[in-house]
Amino acid sequence: KVHKLGEGLYWVCAYANSQTHIADELGEGGPLESPFFKALQRAEGAVLVVDATSTVTTRMWCGFENVVINRQGKDLAVATAAGGCGHVLTIAPAPADQGYGDTMARELHTQRQQGFPADRLGKAVQTRLEEAVASNPEDEKMIVDVVKDRLGGFDHANAGLRVLASVSLFGLEIADSATAKALNEAPEPYELFGTAKTLNTATMCGLRLHMCNALCLICEKLGDTEVEALGRGLEVGQVLTNVQLFFQGCNKLGDTGVQALSRSLEAVKGLTTLTLQFQTCPKLGNTGVEALSRGLAAANNLTKLDLTFRDCKKLGDPGVVALGHGLEAAKDLTRLVMSFSGCDKLGDAGVVALSRGLAASKLSCLQLDLRGCRRLGTTAAESLSQALEASVYLRSMQIFFCDRHFFADENRGIVMEAAGELRSIVVPKASGRDVCSLQ
Repeated sequence: KVHKLGEGLYWVCAYANSQTHIADELGEGGPLESPFFKALQRAEGAVLVVDATSTVTTRMWCGFENVVINRQGKDLAVATAAGGCGHVLTIAPAPADQGYGDTMARELHTQRQQGFPADRLGKAVQTRLEEAVASNPEDEKMIVDVVKDRLGGFDHANAGLRVLASVSLFGLEIADSATAKALNEAPEPYELFGTAKTLNTATMCGLRLHMCNALCLICEKLGDTEVEALGRGLEVGQVLTNVQLFFQGCNKLGDTGVQALSRSLEAVKGLTTLTLQFQTCPKLGNTGVEALSRGLAAANNLTKLDLTFRDCKKLGDPGVVALGHGLEAAKDLTRLVMSFSGCDKLGDAGVVALSRGLAASKLSCLQLDLRGCRRLGTTAAESLSQALEASVYLRSMQIFFCDRHFFADENRGIVMEAAGELRSIVVPKASGRDVCSLQ
């Protein structure tokens, strides 16, 4: 179900070799000539079924399977049963999590894994496959020799299981020195989804994000000092390409913290996707947003950007004008989501500058939320319409608005006419909200 295999076949390893005639099954070729190995070569991936005592990580034949799957770069899922339900772990969002956008896929991935028993994950963090045992001591020695001599050893497979368990524990808000060590020794990039509080704990335990390529954090009730520390952690992200930070109810977060975060993000040179959602951060104002705009200008590889300033009452034209300048410099940007909902200090000057940035971009997808921006008028509508006319790459657009002062009939017509020249336009009306939607 997780991998959407439909009628796909599952091959159960315990039945691969005749357990009573194992020598005949293996012949002179050893494990690499066995039916067991041949089936692994044909498989798309493997499911490691973990019991209550995590016995599977101590069995040598299971260790051999993990080494082979890891060496071949195939998908590995870890499954278990607890409380009458099945639970499945995957290192990244699985096919069943897809179809709703990257952010939702990661949320579904995290939710799916939250029921996995933490004690079983804790044992996986300590995995040492080379110390596993077999019922037949001769099998044990044979597998160890083959893995060391012909398959490159156990280290890479050990690290893969430890990272999978550590990433999953992070999502369960569990971090300690063992998980930090496992992630620091990760042989390949990994993704982390959880809370800023958990990351702080992991950092105190020695975690460095030098092998993390995607970081998604819920940041609740943080102040300037905590956000500045969070930024410092990002600066070591050598392979970091995707950062998503959701600031919710951070009443103590102001310009100082956002300025520090912006400087840190400028140091992440490989960033291609950035989400910063500030929801109800009453101390965040123009100075902090101006610093963010300078970060945009320095982000040479950025292609997807989501900036939300919902109910940030101190944000006005100076900050949004700076954002417009930052967009002009972000030449590779193709997808943009911006929300100024409830920013009642935003006026025409801010939208004019923002429109210039939109016109200079190569955007194919745009979502702009201007609900509650009561100071906007005809000048803003005209500049926005000119930007739409100049956006030759634009294929999908949504503009949210509800304030009749800005989108009076004549202003709505200006924007709709410009959008209509690109594609057919639909304006549904529901629950008092108008949506100008370009499909």
